[in-house]
Amino acid sequence: MKIHRAYKYRLYPTPEQEARLSAWVAAVRTIYNAALDQRKWYAPIGKEKRNTCTDECPYDFIGDRRFNSIRQNKEIGHRKLKGDDELQWITDAPAEAFRLALRDLDKAFKNFFDGRAAYPTYRRYGLNDSLTLPAFKTGKGWRRGWHMSVVFGKDAVRLPKIGRVRYRKHKKHLGKAKTVTVSRAVGYWYVSVACEIEIVDPVRNNAPNVGIDLGITKPLTLSTGDYADRDRGLVRLDARKRRLQRELARCKRGSNRRHRRKAKMARVARKIGRVMEGDVGCGG
Repeated sequence: MKIHRAYKYRLYPTPEQEARLSAWVAAVRTIYNAALDQRKWYAPIGKEKRNTCTDECPYDFIGDRRFNSIRQNKEIGHRKLKGDDELQWITDAPAEAFRLALRDLDKAFKNFFDGRAAYPTYRRYGLNDSLTLPAFKTGKGWRRGWHMSVVFGKDAVRLPKIGRVRYRKHKKHLGKAKTVTVSRAVGYWYVSVACEIEIVDPVRNNAPNVGIDLGITKPLTLSTGDYADRDRGLVRLDARKRRLQRELARCKRGSNRRHRRKAKMARVARKIGRVMEGDVGCGG
């Protein structure tokens, strides 16, 4: 049986590398939002399809056809924008990142039409700061076999067009790498690799059933009478998070003080998440 598992590592780019990654993330976000905007112009929600462009529309529609990631990649993708000097900052990003972003938009629309999700929304700065790259790349002129566009070393990961970027390898990823995502959250950079892992089918457990109750005072209580106490370090982090939430509620919207409190609360939430995953201790 095959399953998919993601491994996330902290990146430590240099100032020059961070500036280039920030430009790439902005470029991918721009292409994604332009593709979503193009689809909205072509087929507004609740209105009849229009295959002709008005004076206000920035796009040219040829014939009555459905959009997909392949067609949009040809119209507003890397090759279409490559000759424009004003859009050089966009075309500096890898072309595969654009293709995978448009594929994500395809999946978002499929989930919407299947009733599994709401209508796709625009990606926003600070919330969707990420780009996805293929783990492997092949092309004309390569030797027979696979060439990795993203290579993980002992203390550095090689990204296309950027080179070696230091990262913290706290665990080894297993299985066959499929995609690699570079993201920014709370001012920190991360790289995640999605792997396909082959596992043995689980053996049926014939042990007696045990009931589990999740609580507040005791986070985990079993029907057998056993229970697990909350870690004191985690209790301190929760108390700090609640205190910051109260301070945030008293801050004026748009103020620098509110911005600083949100950043502090995000860092505490990030540490709580790492503690729950078992990556770090929760003392201090």
